[in-house]
Amino acid sequence: MSNYYIMSADILPEYAAIDTDSVDFRYKNACKKCEHQHIDIKTATVINVDLESGDIYPDFIYNEGTGIPLISDRLKNILEDFEMEYVLFSKVILYHETLRKEHECWLMLPPKIECLDYEKSIIIGRAGILRKAVIDERKTGRFNIFKICDKSGLMASQKIFITEELVQYLKKVQEDEDITLKNVIISSL
Repeated sequence: MSNYYIMSADILPEYAAIDTDSVDFRYKNACKKCEHQHIDIKTATVINVDLESGDIYPDFIYNEGTGIPLISDRLKNILEDFEMEYVLFSKVILYHETLRKEHECWLMLPPKIECLDYEKSIIIGRAGILRKAVIDERKTGRFNIFKICDKSGLMASQKIFITEELVQYLKKVQEDEDITLKNVIISSL
């Protein structure tokens, strides 16, 4: 039986955060729904930095409320070396208006898959709030990073799920290269 983990990020005052009002509605919606076809991968997307946030750019910027996961060049290279399949990477320029500085990073849009074990997962109320996710590993195939959708294709959660294999790889890279990925938090389900 495979183990799955959640990849998340802290929202700390010293870390840069995105100004969600500066993000085009279609882009936001595409990210929340994991709909790759609505992302223009040929052109970098400019997103403003929230002026009340910090000016440190960690390896992972993610707030489940926005649904827009941004990663550093370093984390993108690590994930590409792992030979991630089915993950869209698209260039993003974070622009800090006050400092007039740009910072390049990447949108990391994982696929959405319908992989819940509905008998073991806990889903609350009519809104279908996912309280506890139990993943049916027969449905995850070769996906090492993903978001979960329900049977109708609607997003069941904005959490980013990763496999134990990817967790072990991230640990090994950090040990071998003596680096620490900033703001990449891995927690068990």
